[in-house]
Amino acid sequence: MKPPPTKKARPAVHTADSVRQIVAQAMLSDDAACATLLESVVGFEKEILDGLIVVLKTFSASKVTLNDPITKVLRKYFALIGVETATERYKQFHDCILNNLGTEYVSNFVSMICCLLRFCNILRYDKLRQEVVSSFPTVIRMLWKNNSRGEACSSARLFVELLLCMECYHGQEYCSDIWFERVLTKEMERFPFFAAVSAIMSSRERNEEIVSLSSLQELNDGHEHVSLRLQMNDLLLSHLSSFCSRCSVEQMRTFVEFLLRHSLAENSLAKVMEKLRDSSKAITNNVMDLLIADTIINLSVEQISAMNKEFDPSIFSSLDTSCNIHTLEQQQTSHSDEISKKFGACLSRILKMKPPSRKEVTEILDSLVSAYCSLPLHLAPPHFMPKYLIFSILFSNIFQSIGNKIFASCLGVIEKLTRGIRILPLKTALLRKLCDSWLVFVEESSVSGFCRDIANALSGIFALSRSDTASKLCPALDILENFNQETCSRSKTVSLYILFASTDWEKLAEDKKENAAVLEKIRSHYASMLSSVNWKDSESMQCCSEQCSLILSCWDSVPRSVRPVLMKSLINRKDVKILRKLTTRIIEGKVEAGKILMKEAFDFHLKYIPLLSEGQHSLDDVLDYNSLVIMLRAGISVDVALTQMSTEKVKDILSLCLSNEKVADEMLNLVELLISSKLKDVEDELLVSLSVIYEKCAGEYHAKLLSAAAQALEMYGHTEKERDVVSLCFSMLSVLKIIGSNFDRIRSVQRVLDSAMRYAHPSVNNDQCSVFAQLFIKVFKAVQEFITSGIGKAEEVDELVHGLNSIAHALTLHKIYYTRIVGTIISAVICQVNELEFVMYKLHSISDKHNASMLATNLPPSERLQYKRLFSTLKRSKKLVT
Repeated sequence: MKPPPTKKARPAVHTADSVRQIVAQAMLSDDAACATLLESVVGFEKEILDGLIVVLKTFSASKVTLNDPITKVLRKYFALIGVETATERYKQFHDCILNNLGTEYVSNFVSMICCLLRFCNILRYDKLRQEVVSSFPTVIRMLWKNNSRGEACSSARLFVELLLCMECYHGQEYCSDIWFERVLTKEMERFPFFAAVSAIMSSRERNEEIVSLSSLQELNDGHEHVSLRLQMNDLLLSHLSSFCSRCSVEQMRTFVEFLLRHSLAENSLAKVMEKLRDSSKAITNNVMDLLIADTIINLSVEQISAMNKEFDPSIFSSLDTSCNIHTLEQQQTSHSDEISKKFGACLSRILKMKPPSRKEVTEILDSLVSAYCSLPLHLAPPHFMPKYLIFSILFSNIFQSIGNKIFASCLGVIEKLTRGIRILPLKTALLRKLCDSWLVFVEESSVSGFCRDIANALSGIFALSRSDTASKLCPALDILENFNQETCSRSKTVSLYILFASTDWEKLAEDKKENAAVLEKIRSHYASMLSSVNWKDSESMQCCSEQCSLILSCWDSVPRSVRPVLMKSLINRKDVKILRKLTTRIIEGKVEAGKILMKEAFDFHLKYIPLLSEGQHSLDDVLDYNSLVIMLRAGISVDVALTQMSTEKVKDILSLCLSNEKVADEMLNLVELLISSKLKDVEDELLVSLSVIYEKCAGEYHAKLLSAAAQALEMYGHTEKERDVVSLCFSMLSVLKIIGSNFDRIRSVQRVLDSAMRYAHPSVNNDQCSVFAQLFIKVFKAVQEFITSGIGKAEEVDELVHGLNSIAHALTLHKIYYTRIVGTIISAVICQVNELEFVMYKLHSISDKHNASMLATNLPPSERLQYKRLFSTLKRSKKLVT
């Protein structure tokens, strides 16, 4: 451990008057200038505070404020003063407040006394705590009596928090009595802020509403430090969990509405929502999320009513009858058919609304709907979900053509909500009308990516109308009757996906004879869709890539238990041929496709083509070196495919790797994957390919090459090939130049050495001991250069030091092999770098058991004296470790 820094005597160049002048100038300056001025009087904190008191008696709170640099100085000073000084300062501020009551200067001293009580060790100072408890209630009452409402509220909150801390840490049960008997008056109790603070101090739950929304709205919005609105807002956000446990649901609804309305006025809804979510984590149930959602809905309805005069918000009130936030239990007052009728009536009115233009939608509505979509509404009780679902549809229709991001968020909320609703049967006409409006948007929209979102949302809505009757097992079948064209349009593809995702396949497969007509229609629609895909034309395929992705992924919505049987019955040989050629062209890169389509094609070919072709086609027919490289470039995992490839195919891929003159990252990545797949049949070929690649690199740095080396050491450790792999990797590292300014290169070499000691230490210790020591010296010097140059970030330095510590610790685990050469290692790496003390201690502990002279005699003369001087530091680091 390092000794504490010696204290420097403060320069005696400032007098009390000069410090006072600097403080006055700093108070009138901005933060940067204020910090610069205060740096010139470091060490004069007492004089700064005295000067600040004098200045605050002449400047009103409207002219100056305690900015951040001054507050920082006060925090440090108040945190260091003792009980006597703190008590004297408290009495001084107390007298200043009482002497300046009714003046414009009282706010300054209230801020000072609050700063003192927040940052001094008041819980440890019994004398100061007793003084505050006895005299501070008088300050609060006098401030209230002299109409200093903002100052009285800030002082009252600080005093309440102090009382709560005393009750928690000192077990004093009379704290609430102090508040209600010595602070609170009947007039103060009627004030919203004091009523809310009293609710925190109360130990019982109040069912009545103690603070009304109108009284909260009447709070003045004055100066920043005394604004009652800001103080009330901060109080509610800071103690939200306490209010939830002590206030009624209606009272919490009032508080939430006040917070949201205030944040909308201040344009800070996103910050308030983040604080609300953080505060609600301490609450066991999700009542806060429900209250926030209901409040956002009410505020949004106000905005929509002002935007559209024909909008009638009363139609949505019927869905509230089945919701009871008080108990959070499902009520049986409304039957599911009745809820479906109410939901259908609301949906019908929404579909009749004229979509607004961008100018008509306010920024407030944008913020509200964005906040609404961020709530975990899918975790709400089931009987709340129809209400949230209908409003999600309302919001999605409003932002359908004007807000792509918000529209996509609404679709995500709809998809999640439909998963939580068991059944909500709707009329076919309503479903078709909703589907038509969104499908028209799909065709007209120039933004890609909406097809899948709309398909998932509509699939969930259609699935709510499923029942055991044959006609309702596939509720979306009728919508495909409108598409007779032979083109692969977006709307037709989305409709097909909805058909697959909303069908009850398990019940449909139970009796194929009875449901033969339905299955035949589905087969006909799927075959028609496949035939409309022009898989031979690359340009056409590129234009309909999103549609192809939906066609390939729609089978994932079929349950696994019935998927193989249904696929064989619904896909004939002609369709299998189309699907195989379609996926093959995408995998081989003959069609320019995005990552999503490539992944869908690869997964479909991997999972379903062998099943549908009954073993006539294997992966070896499609996958080769080029197709694997294309998959890896797109970021698609091919680990499963490599394990299913034949040995001959793997050998062909390796031979192609060796035939390339240039070593590309894709080649190295592929070799690394082949190594990690543990393909025992091609071990020799893999080692040959590694050796050839190493020879081609000839000392050049490749991150993937070192990663493949580390992977090879891990896979072939404790096997017959271990010695060959270690020799191969160490020979490669021996000719590699390690640059001390390159973080990635140093870290990659560290990983190889760490893997060697972790997985292949028998071969390292018995055959490559001296080589490993030389490599360790190279890495140590590179890390030392990286640290001393100061070019890296602190996180990078920590990672390199940790990697070096890990290797040094591995040496100590096998120290019997390194006792004779540790002197050579230390003589080469000895340095006085604080970050490397632990490594030096580990090396030192291998040989001489903490005897400086024994190891020093084994060192060359030039390093002997340097090591003896370093020995005291090593002894201190030993205490730190043990």
